[in-house]
Amino acid sequence: MTYCKFGENQIVVSYDDDGSVRYMLDAGCNYRTLSTPGRVQIRSLEAPFAVVAAKNFFKSEKATLLWNCKGNALIVLSSSEIDTSNQSYYGEQHIYLLNLTTQDSFQVTVRKQGPIHAAKWNPSGREFCVCHGFMPAMVKIASMV
Repeated sequence: MTYCKFGENQIVVSYDDDGSVRYMLDAGCNYRTLSTPGRVQIRSLEAPFAVVAAKNFFKSEKATLLWNCKGNALIVLSSSEIDTSNQSYYGEQHIYLLNLTTQDSFQVTVRKQGPIHAAKWNPSGREFCVCHGFMPAMVKIASMV
């Protein structure tokens, strides 16, 4: 049996006997709290469900999660509709890497100021590229090794 339970600041998901899970979050729900930062946690699937990697995000309203093909690293693209520095019409974007192998989580630094347009994993799962900055944009290739 699969169920998804919403609690205060958390979503609990129960898995089927075959290990699969099926659920969908209601697009109309708004779980934003202005006084607390956004947070991504990756937990172990084995009891006691310990936190493997975690990262807090300030100035963030939404996030896009991009797993690598091996499932041992996660890129988080966080964004806010408002740019407090008034440099961009498109708000602020930040990129973070959560590495499950080393249990590291950090912000990926980019050389050029401006929006982050896209991020994609290499099919090997060890490198990723980030397209960032005002036009003409730059592309950064980063390695986890």
